[in-house]
Amino acid sequence: MNKTQDNQYVVRPLENDDIPVISRWFEDLEDLALFERAVRVPLGREASQEVWSEVIGCESSKSKYWFAIENQGDQIVGIIGLENVNHINGDGVFSLLMARAHRNKGVGIRSTAMVMDLAFKQLGLHRLTSYY
Repeated sequence: MNKTQDNQYVVRPLENDDIPVISRWFEDLEDLALFERAVRVPLGREASQEVWSEVIGCESSKSKYWFAIENQGDQIVGIIGLENVNHINGDGVFSLLMARAHRNKGVGIRSTAMVMDLAFKQLGLHRLTSYY
């Protein structure tokens, strides 16, 4: 997604500098419930940073693809990604989390379309699962 006058958001690869923002989202139980099925209680900032550092640090992995959704002020307003990508079976798990102030504005839908395009056209997947 390119930043233009009518579209003020961009999807870019997740970076280490994004982790503090993401970590704050996972301290909130409501946001955590929207995104993470395996964790039942909010993660502390250090634990969350450790988890996301591992995700970002797996450039050689072909099973995880994570992106930041950034607004025109270069602030992260969401994260979107694919996990558990299995190239043999052609499937993966799709996830999206938008900051509360940016929900219900169509940004998630447009970002989802881009990641689905990546999944089906670039990675050659046949099926995506989302738990939310």
